[in-house]
Amino acid sequence: MRPSFNLELGHWIYLLAHLFSMSSRSLGYHGNVLFSRTSEGAQSTEIGDSLSYNTAITWRLNNHNRTLHDHNQHSEIQWDLMLEMNGVSTRKTRKATTSEGSSGGNTLFLSPGLRVTLGKFNAFATFGIPLIQNSNGIQENVEKRMIAGVSFAM
Repeated sequence: MRPSFNLELGHWIYLLAHLFSMSSRSLGYHGNVLFSRTSEGAQSTEIGDSLSYNTAITWRLNNHNRTLHDHNQHSEIQWDLMLEMNGVSTRKTRKATTSEGSSGGNTLFLSPGLRVTLGKFNAFATFGIPLIQNSNGIQENVEKRMIAGVSFAM
């Protein structure tokens, strides 16, 4: 693709992350931080660096007096209620020496959800409600969001 059609052709994205997870009986505590730094692209454009931060509390619904999140249980479906705080802070996009006024900002969501696990398979869905939206310039505000996913542990 020619650089004129993709202003970010030729850039690099560097990622640095830290996460934690611990459980006690039917409660689980989880969190992560991800920093994303971009280099300048082919046409002197740099998408703003970002910092994502998430924390969650989970509650196992069908504990049956077993230790929470016992990954050796492969035959029983496990159901977890989740309550998450999801945030992202993004710097403004820069073209050459000028920052775009309508880019970057901070957003924080409260996201209740549900997770189901069977052996190494996991599916989840959350519904996010914005608590804080501080966008720079003219940007669309998010009224709500839904995120769903499926994963397989190796």
